[in-house]
Amino acid sequence: MALSELSNITSQIFGKINVNSVPISEILIISGIVIAAIILFAAFVYGMFKLAKTLPSMSVKNFMLLMIIIATVLITVGILIP
Repeated sequence: MALSELSNITSQIFGKINVNSVPISEILIISGIVIAAIILFAAFVYGMFKLAKTLPSMSVKNFMLLMIIIATVLITVGILIP
């Protein structure tokens, strides 16, 4: 049964009550974006906790390498944004 048929049936049953039917594709896209955002946020938080645990035990060489990687990522993002 198509969504438009369901809307027609419910409008006949409930009379003048208007049922707004959002296309199912929009609902799926929005829910997919929300799930991806939650996963990215959780991965970011997990990474920050891992970094906070390993940062005190890092050598100077590893810390400098981490700072160079962060600087490179920030410069790349700064170039790509405009």
